[in-house]
Amino acid sequence: MTHRDIIVVAASAGGLQPLRAVVAGLPAGFAAALFIVQHVGRQRSLLPALLASAGPLPALPAQDGMRVEPGRILVAPPDAHLLLERERVRLGHGPIENCTRPAADPLFRSAAEAYGERVVGVVLSGMLADGTAGLAAVKRRGGIAVVQDPADAGSPGMPRSALAHVAVDHCLPVAGIPGLLVRLAAGGAWDGAAPTCPACGGALAGQREGGPGVGQARAARLGEALELALRTLDERTSQAGRMADSMRRNGMATAATRWGDAQAQAEERAGSLRRFLEQDWARPVTDDGDP
Repeated sequence: MTHRDIIVVAASAGGLQPLRAVVAGLPAGFAAALFIVQHVGRQRSLLPALLASAGPLPALPAQDGMRVEPGRILVAPPDAHLLLERERVRLGHGPIENCTRPAADPLFRSAAEAYGERVVGVVLSGMLADGTAGLAAVKRRGGIAVVQDPADAGSPGMPRSALAHVAVDHCLPVAGIPGLLVRLAAGGAWDGAAPTCPACGGALAGQREGGPGVGQARAARLGEALELALRTLDERTSQAGRMADSMRRNGMATAATRWGDAQAQAEERAGSLRRFLEQDWARPVTDDGDP
């Protein structure tokens, strides 16, 4: 089995408590290296000290050129993207992404490029959509996608966005994440199961099962997941619109245009999904086996 020994974690609003809970649940000698981005912008950050006090693992601000080592937590410093190369950490001062630097997407993308299937991407509480594109990159390279259950998150925007756009492997409350990471780092637990449902955490697909009503039940679960995705897109549309209005009122024309584009994109996607849901898309197998 693959040892998933590169763990990249994204958090923003409402993310401190989940971050501390995850770190508190990891044992001394944890078999993976942990890299964390929280949206601190240019502000001085106490996050490394807060994480170090939460559990047995050392937590340090990342510095350019540091070696990648298991059993240690490296935290993105203010105003710098945390990036991974083979066996080394790099700090980047490239463009702001998702309205912030440090951002999760650059960390996730660089980890996927450098380490492929060894990566576990974790998206915790936060607003908007940072981490979604990066988590998709992790999946494309064979890694594992883990998302905090939106119902368990103080700010569910980032988890909901990830669930709406990425074939997430595990969606669970933060209390279950440390144990999952320990098992993944040891090369166990994940058996290639299908993505989990954003609504209930159950598998959206799996082995074929027989018996009455199975097709209808599977279609119902899929319908719930699609409806949740639609609500997420509608929320994204409204939120982007509010941000665009705010940017215009503050004379930030470029940012207003960017948020306006995000609003239009979310609105278009929501419209496509709504039209799909309004059609006769679900044709479950009947109890007698006929499609």
